[in-house]
Amino acid sequence: MSRSLQSNAKLRPFYLTTAGGQIRAWRVGMGPDVVILAGLALAAAVTAERAAVACPGFRITALELPGIGGSADHDADEAGAISAALAEAIGIAGVEGCVLVGCDLAGALVPQVAAQLAVAPVAAVSLGGERAKAWNRSGINPPDLAPRTDGTLLTALWLFLRDRHVLRADDPTQPAPSGEPIPTPSELDATLVAAAVRPVRFARLWSELCRVSNDLEPAADLQGFAELATMLSPTLDAAMAEPSGTKPLSGDRIWHHEVETPRGRMHLRRVGGEGRPLLVLPTGGGSSAQFAPVLRGLAAGRQTFSVDYLGNGLSAKPHRSTVTIDDLAEDMAALIDALGFREVDVWGSHTGAVVGLELALRHPVKVGRLVMEGPVFVSPDFQTDLLERYFPPIAPDGWGRHLQLVWNWHGTCSCSGRGTASSARRPASSACLRRTTCTTIQSASWKAGRPMTAPTGRPSPTTPPPGCPASPVRRWSRPGRTTCLLTR
Repeated sequence: MSRSLQSNAKLRPFYLTTAGGQIRAWRVGMGPDVVILAGLALAAAVTAERAAVACPGFRITALELPGIGGSADHDADEAGAISAALAEAIGIAGVEGCVLVGCDLAGALVPQVAAQLAVAPVAAVSLGGERAKAWNRSGINPPDLAPRTDGTLLTALWLFLRDRHVLRADDPTQPAPSGEPIPTPSELDATLVAAAVRPVRFARLWSELCRVSNDLEPAADLQGFAELATMLSPTLDAAMAEPSGTKPLSGDRIWHHEVETPRGRMHLRRVGGEGRPLLVLPTGGGSSAQFAPVLRGLAAGRQTFSVDYLGNGLSAKPHRSTVTIDDLAEDMAALIDALGFREVDVWGSHTGAVVGLELALRHPVKVGRLVMEGPVFVSPDFQTDLLERYFPPIAPDGWGRHLQLVWNWHGTCSCSGRGTASSARRPASSACLRRTTCTTIQSASWKAGRPMTAPTGRPSPTTPPPGCPASPVRRWSRPGRTTCLLTR
């Protein structure tokens, strides 16, 4: 983000579990509550930060609408249901008597949301609502955002979002003479990332909010955060309460959880909330999203969770000059402590398998059983070669040129050892993944003198699998693949 906040005003995401799914919110600052329904032309995180800079002395909570960003999997898809979900989320967050603000197209939802709050807001306004109505009158809609193999939908989406800030709302052939500051490349990148979680659904949400935007009363509209700051009067003194309202979803639905640890904020994907905890450690880089089928497949009788490593995915991005397996293992130990677990089982894949091994060696009392799937051990010279030849520097720019670099690098890089890009992206059923994973666990779970129950409910053999040593050992190798188990 381009603007720095006061040291005590830390921007934090959290999830509010409603009946239809989870709503992600961003909170920053201390003081009386201002709740913002973030619009579609600027990310909720950026909106919260800009509001906090313009309106010090307030606690800002910005909600992402169902269908985008961390709220992309929420069920609501029409204006009435979206308003009800947002009102429910505000109630779960424990916010009462707030100032309610709707940005751009979300301004149309303000009257409906305000009417459903248990305690009526002190004030309810829109910010940029007239601009949103002009978009509707001018017929401005997102381009075709159906997934394409060349990734050009991302460039098209970038240009669409950028132009909403650069061009006049009532005449998109002309530059806008005034308005809020044009988003920086980093701010625009955050906006695109939120919209691109479900790009087709983002386009539907845009159309739905345009449909109801004419219901917005012009008198309720503000032009920018400066006008909002003038309207507000910080006369109350409220402490910044810890975000609350994150609870498990029913069945095998993925739910999200932000966890503060001494080493940084970590984003989790979880299934279930009861039973023995199983930590799924993903491959290096990216996010844990690719392991959602594994979380579901192994959740029977357990609570499973996977983490975005610090610096990756949706977790915090602390500055680290170097990152080692030791660092990642200590991060996981801090996460286990922050969750209040005395002991967890660990399933690690690729780099995650090595992180799990290091975690078990450093903190044996925290790890009950460890399963390593395809661990990778990279020599220093090969690591240097990878960093120099396969990882180009990537940073957002105003024209969105980094998007094609990311897309094509991701599609052609085969150093992960998981086959071609096409095979890596081929969807697999959770049942298939569960069968494969359970087979791996059962074949790897031998422990001399104490059988381990595999997820299928069948006891594992008390003698080692073929090719493994007969004496009680802590690890073994098989031809073509390393499979290890560490238990006490």
